[in-house]
Amino acid sequence: MPSWTSVHIAACACLSMFAWNVALPDPISGSIRFGDENFEVEVRTVGSTLPLSARGCSNFDLSFVTAAPGAKLQLQNSKGAEIGTVGASKIVEVRTCRADRYLTELVFAAPATTKWRPRADETLGTKKIRYAADLAPAEIRFEPPIELTIFDQNKRVRPIRVAGVSRARVQGSAQLAFSSDALHFRTAGATIRRDGGFTGSDLFSLATGSRPLTPPEVGRGSEITLDAAPEEPASLSLYYPLRGPHVLALFEDEAQGLATAIGSLRVDGAQRLTPEITVVRAEPLTLERGPFDFVVGTDQFVTGSLVLSIGKTGLEVRDVELRSNHPELSFGSDAPAGGAHTMSYATVPGGAPLEVPLRMHVPISWSPGEHSVTVTVSSEGGLRRQIPLTVNVIDRHGTTRIAVLAVLAAIVIGIGAGAVAKRRKAQSREAAIRTRIIQQHYDDYTRYRERVEGLIASESP
Repeated sequence: MPSWTSVHIAACACLSMFAWNVALPDPISGSIRFGDENFEVEVRTVGSTLPLSARGCSNFDLSFVTAAPGAKLQLQNSKGAEIGTVGASKIVEVRTCRADRYLTELVFAAPATTKWRPRADETLGTKKIRYAADLAPAEIRFEPPIELTIFDQNKRVRPIRVAGVSRARVQGSAQLAFSSDALHFRTAGATIRRDGGFTGSDLFSLATGSRPLTPPEVGRGSEITLDAAPEEPASLSLYYPLRGPHVLALFEDEAQGLATAIGSLRVDGAQRLTPEITVVRAEPLTLERGPFDFVVGTDQFVTGSLVLSIGKTGLEVRDVELRSNHPELSFGSDAPAGGAHTMSYATVPGGAPLEVPLRMHVPISWSPGEHSVTVTVSSEGGLRRQIPLTVNVIDRHGTTRIAVLAVLAAIVIGIGAGAVAKRRKAQSREAAIRTRIIQQHYDDYTRYRERVEGLIASESP
């Protein structure tokens, strides 16, 4: 490219074109109902904490599954003072109903997942369900403080009641069994596994906004994965009504019907929510022609980048593809003029800037002004959007070039006219010479002609 051609490079798009109506996280509301106990719910912590909330009563049981020698629970009050201990042979029962709301926080040493499974008990003639998980927290926090009852598993001794418990710290290595008849989580994500997929007695009734999500077919939906943004955890409830079935509810507040925020919802790996897409950088892609570009007569190239953000921070987006809709636009800063017109990504970090290199072939025949091209972006979840790009071709030397061409044309015309006049003058001079020669020899010509005619006449009979 000539050194006198200045090229300003950047990506271009119109921000007003990207105020699209589907964004992450999506407000999700509704429930999934299971007709039997052949399922489990794997719940992820928010950071290293799994908050469990309860309205009206705090109701759960706690016991040791495995414990190293000397392992125990150290009970503390709100001031951090020890008010009791629970050994490995004990069972803790909590039935506290004095506040409107209770918060139980399971605090782990690192981010963790907990698997909750239903356990049915029909020994008393009615079906009683508790949801249980084996877990290894570092401590358990209670707000407000609760009252708990300590039972001995091996001896029939009088239970011990301990009030004002704000914290239970695990001393030593131990795994605890936590069970409750109703669970209300705040979670960064969850995975629901259904043995054999959905059955005819199951019900998938979820909606994003006013749009219901298509339920899995019978035999499908063996794994449903929910992901929420770390800064905006999702609300998830698991309980069993008096007459069943099991209910897994997704509501920020089920009593008021408020939806919870879900960034990703996959059924058997297929995304059911449409990611959002925004343009991070939007500047014109500009080529400024030099004064002699048309004399040289070569095409030029402009390289730049388009910066996008797809999805929500912390949530990956799969199967992202960008496709050029113009034969002169390709991807990659070193791509040839007919190069890669598609670019694919197996996964893209959600919410992170995605810089896509562009290479635009600008033919010499393109007139100055704005030229529009588009790129189609698609991904899982049904995302398909066209991004308009603008290529500005600037020719600041157009007027000067026209004047120079006009002067050159006048010079050529003048030279041509002079040549024609000179040729005509030469032709006139040649004609005059011929005329003078004819005039000079006309008398000789007449005399010779008369002589020839006389000879011919004398020889005639």
